Amino acid sequence: MSSNVDVMATPSTPNDSSDDAHRPEKVLANWLKATSDFYTLYQRLATLVNQQDQQFRVDHTGTPYLGQCPVDSLLNLILIMQAELEKLICEMDQLDEFRLTNANQHFSHFVRHTHRLNQLNRRARIRLDLASASSS
Repeated sequence: MSSNVDVMATPSTPNDSSDDAHRPEKVLANWLKATSDFYTLYQRLATLVNQQDQQFRVDHTGTPYLGQCPVDSLLNLILIMQAELEKLICEMDQLDEFRLTNANQHFSHFVRHTHRLNQLNRRARIRLDLASASSS
């Protein structure tokens, strides 16, 4: 007995009331954008911290700053982003093992991935803005 699964059916999440946001094409487009932004922001953070000629300002407690952002905060975010990337890769590898009948699960994973990536992307943008702000 064969079960027909509607591959175009979309998962529902409590955070999004828009039906359009959960169309498979939109879910994948949002995920691709979040992934692309994540990569770009990660590269910018890593480049910023690893610049050989970077002059860090040190405050009265000995904490090094880049602009108005503590360097430790930048380094911690880079580590968090690396860990998140590893977690997402593991989850994607597990998704590859599912059959097509689990298409709704695939899309719900993409929605969750997109949400997590966008959260980290927001944090990265804030850190980059602080790092580029004048320290005065």
